Amino acid sequence: MTKNNEMNPLKGPLLVSTPGQAPAPKNWVLPRGKQRGILILIKIRPAIASDVKTIACILRELGWFEHINKESPAQTEARIIRHLELCNADNSHTILVAENQSGEVAGYIAVHWLPYLVLAGQEGYISELFIHKEERGRGIGTKLIEVVKEQAVKRGCTRLHLLNIRTRPSSARGFYKKLGWTEREETADFIFPL
Repeated sequence: MTKNNEMNPLKGPLLVSTPGQAPAPKNWVLPRGKQRGILILIKIRPAIASDVKTIACILRELGWFEHINKESPAQTEARIIRHLELCNADNSHTILVAENQSGEVAGYIAVHWLPYLVLAGQEGYISELFIHKEERGRGIGTKLIEVVKEQAVKRGCTRLHLLNIRTRPSSARGFYKKLGWTEREETADFIFPL
């Protein structure tokens, strides 16, 4: 890899990769599309209160959640800050954000560490993985999942679990299957609205 003169505000010089060179360091994500060959630094870190506005923006731009569509941006942010405080109150939840090289939150993942009496270890339940519209297709979601997998192994989890709505783009393009996830066809997913 060769150093580029362009400086990265988080880690120093950006690195440019060309075909045949060594793989990128672990904390770098190789984007797809027009920018192929340029390594983009993605910093994964715990979510903090100052991230709430961007997380709310990511959720609101999706337009997938009726209750969010009906509320004001301030209401969305207030709810997210309450939930973030609850998640940060103990070690049974992890909310991570992916920060791009400009220091902006590009996406986030929420995982809940659940003990089961029938399993040999905990299960990590990924409840949310959303990437900002302009940041999609750059491997950021994949990187967030990789970091959660590493944390799950350190915690002694036996598996990770998530639900993927079949009408969502990630399901249509087989995002999780491409990452090695298997669908449990024998399982029915039920909810009880309150």
